[in-house]
Amino acid sequence: MKNYKSTLVGILCLSYFSMNLYGQPQACFDHVLAVEKDDSATIVVGHFVTNADILPSLKITLRNPNGGIITAKNNADAATTIRFYACPYVTRTLTLHAEANGGQLCMSNIRLHEEYIPIIEGRKVTVWCDDPLTKQGVHIDGVPPAAVIPCQGKKPATYTADWTDVIACEALVLNDTAKIIYRMYEAFGKDGSRSIGQDTIIVLRLPAVTVDNTFCRMTDSIDCNSTTKVGPYVIARYDFATPSGVITKNRRINFVDTYRNPDGTLGFRANPLDPKCGISVSVSSQFFGGDCPKTYKVKAEIKQSCAGGSQIPSLPVNNFDQDFHPSCWTYSRNDVDDDITIEGNGQQFYYAFTEGSLDQTNPLLSNLPLGGGLIIDLNSFKGELIMCNVIPHDGTLSFQSALAGSGSMGYRLNGKEHKLTNGMQQLIVKACDEICFFTKGGGLFGIGKFLI
Repeated sequence: MKNYKSTLVGILCLSYFSMNLYGQPQACFDHVLAVEKDDSATIVVGHFVTNADILPSLKITLRNPNGGIITAKNNADAATTIRFYACPYVTRTLTLHAEANGGQLCMSNIRLHEEYIPIIEGRKVTVWCDDPLTKQGVHIDGVPPAAVIPCQGKKPATYTADWTDVIACEALVLNDTAKIIYRMYEAFGKDGSRSIGQDTIIVLRLPAVTVDNTFCRMTDSIDCNSTTKVGPYVIARYDFATPSGVITKNRRINFVDTYRNPDGTLGFRANPLDPKCGISVSVSSQFFGGDCPKTYKVKAEIKQSCAGGSQIPSLPVNNFDQDFHPSCWTYSRNDVDDDITIEGNGQQFYYAFTEGSLDQTNPLLSNLPLGGGLIIDLNSFKGELIMCNVIPHDGTLSFQSALAGSGSMGYRLNGKEHKLTNGMQQLIVKACDEICFFTKGGGLFGIGKFLI
């Protein structure tokens, strides 16, 4: 008899625990979900369904207000997440259905709302003192930063103001920064919620202006219909990575800006440099009249009260191949199908012109390393290609050329045209001479191994 009672008690206990595991009613909880910045919403099954970890063959189905299936998950557990595109359902009620072993357990009501305010994706750059970004309200790359707004996609943020942190010259300790500009922007969500963000612009002072890195031709020539830059310029260098990336490594910065008056005569003024950069330029000019060619006398006075620190090397610009960087040449063309390619030290080649632009120099040229092995190919199909530079000092300029094609190919030294031949060539040059290589009408040639 005792054995019978013990067996019966054991059966009753098993039945009791089984009822607690699988027999008790399931609960599904209603929730309000936020729409995230990528326009999605996320369901975590354990937040909606009790005992989700122990339910057999748990299936979760999300339905729209009309009963249509948005998405479904089989063999779910408490940690299962369901991510879905939420924008069409904002302010509408969705239903979440839980099933186990083919039978429905419970249902939740889900509503969506835009919880996140717009997020402005700020950017950071480092520039020299002559960069247009130093002027108030100018956008990086010509466009404002993007504001990510849930269910509205990316939209341009709106500029509001500049906040500037000026770095005093006497406070420089191995720091070339003249100032830091915090360019402020705002954006609004559908509900009127406002967010702010910023672009950060680090402005560098110029290196010390010396005879080694500054050049001034005593005579310059300008085409009667152009406004080519003339007068003194400095080669600014910055050869290491900054927290905001690598700045243009070799930059030609002119001190004189040329413009044309309404009567067709030329005007000359100081190239606008940020006043916080410790350098000022005064320009005066005199016009002597006459038809083209006209003659002008231009006087430029440069005063530097604060130079960049020792992290900017002021190396002598005395070797075309090693120091006079390709980004410091001037390039021109009259047809976008013609192009110049430049390769240095066996690295990937770069086009001299920005894609789609007729005369804009490719800023990526600054990535070419300094050192020997410079190879430049001029490929003209329809128009004329020209690349020019100014000789930094007296000496013999040597270079190697390889000619192909049927067009006209050559060089101009101070405007006088000469034909090119294959092989190594040498020219006697003086400081401030202008050397230009050109090809037109189907000409193709390569030049390299510059030395002076």
